[in-house]
Amino acid sequence: MRWSKKHLAIATGVTVPNSSTAAGQTNNPPNRPSVARFAAIATVAGVLCTLVIGTEVILQDQELMIKATTSGIQLSDDIIAPAVGVMPGEAVSISFRNTNAGAADITWLFDMVPAG
Repeated sequence: MRWSKKHLAIATGVTVPNSSTAAGQTNNPPNRPSVARFAAIATVAGVLCTLVIGTEVILQDQELMIKATTSGIQLSDDIIAPAVGVMPGEAVSISFRNTNAGAADITWLFDMVPAG
């Protein structure tokens, strides 16, 4: 299963909560044990990301790499969380916060595949 949103734009000082980033995504929470990876890039410095799986905080206020979002995600370079276990019933929460003085575009990718 792959979730992604291209060019998510957020204004200065705004937090985009999980309800916006994961809206409409299927298999959240998953029904089988899975392994996930998460990658994200931003067009400006100061964009922070938080990833929570179940009750475990995987990333908290991790600053994203600066890159032109038109170049897309390069899995070899842009993965922030390379292999994270997700158990059945554990909801995935992804949020972004822009601390920069200007608007930011974000591209992110969350892949989750059943384990075994």
